[in-house]
Amino acid sequence: MPVRLTVVIVQTPPSKLAPANLATQPGDASGIQGGRVDAVVGELLGLPEIDLTLINRLEAVSDASTDQLTLEGIAGDMVVLDWQTPEQTCQSLATIKIAGVRWPHKDDPAAVVHPGERRRRFYAFDLRQFALASAVRESISQLIAAKQVKTVSFSLGPNPKKPISLPTGAVTVQSLSLPETEKLETEKPGTGKPETGASETGAGEIVDQHTDQHRAAAASHSAAQLDALVDQLDEFDQ
Repeated sequence: MPVRLTVVIVQTPPSKLAPANLATQPGDASGIQGGRVDAVVGELLGLPEIDLTLINRLEAVSDASTDQLTLEGIAGDMVVLDWQTPEQTCQSLATIKIAGVRWPHKDDPAAVVHPGERRRRFYAFDLRQFALASAVRESISQLIAAKQVKTVSFSLGPNPKKPISLPTGAVTVQSLSLPETEKLETEKPGTGKPETGASETGAGEIVDQHTDQHRAAAASHSAAQLDALVDQLDEFDQ
């Protein structure tokens, strides 16, 4: 899923804060030295992955003001473009009770990573350090690309499964397949054939044995009755 970032631009830069050594290149109309906020806005409007918000200077934001409510309504990570150092920007946000932690990026490598930190991240940019608005756009584009969730896919069988999303920097998952389950068969000793229970022939032999035993018992009982009857007739003849 594409990652979106809210970009907050402080639209009222203080005067004469741009360093003299960051002069705009000749003929470049997009230079931001001296507070060309419109040039920055024009560059960022072309990025589909951001939500752009303009506010007044953070030091001037008051309780219940529109800018305060706007900042309080931003829930996720936030890029803040200001005309002061990242440290000063994050301190100003803390002063107006906007919670978050300063996080390092290409143009703020001095920020400290806090392992296990779960608060939202502030990516602070000092616009005085950019001579071109296009450079700001490029830096933010790189930041968004680094935060994107990459998708890899693997299968657990002969048929491919749906892709699974993994965050950037996660361990690479290679494609793998599990073999089909083999059918287990037990062989009947001496036959080499699977043993699935009593065979039809064995079952018939058991039935025949039971029948013969029943007939022998019936015949023995009948013979005994015949002998008793003969004895009775002999007694009558006497």
